[in-house]
Amino acid sequence: MIKIYKYDDWDTCADASFKVDLTVFKKEHALAFLQFYTWDWDEDKCIIEQALRKCAYQAIMIATQKDHNTVGVKRVWNVYSEAYPSIDGSLGIELLNVGLMELEPDNMTLKIEDYE
Repeated sequence: MIKIYKYDDWDTCADASFKVDLTVFKKEHALAFLQFYTWDWDEDKCIIEQALRKCAYQAIMIATQKDHNTVGVKRVWNVYSEAYPSIDGSLGIELLNVGLMELEPDNMTLKIEDYE
């Protein structure tokens, strides 16, 4: 079964989407990936969704920091994403799209405090 997973952050306009073949990328793969790092994750929630959320975050960070589009992120994924599942489709996950974080200065809030 193939599904499309789309993640977005409305505050920064960042997004990432993946095509996932669930007959290839299984719960065991997602669990091994999540356990490799010392991340907080909820065992009661879908393991695959949580693993892909980490991949989406990583893809967005690479796109933003390196000013890469989707093709660029795919090209450098293995350099900047040690122990992450491949996103070229070979392990059942293919990055379809990634958007950079866009910060608008006018949307920033300001707080001024007295210096003591």
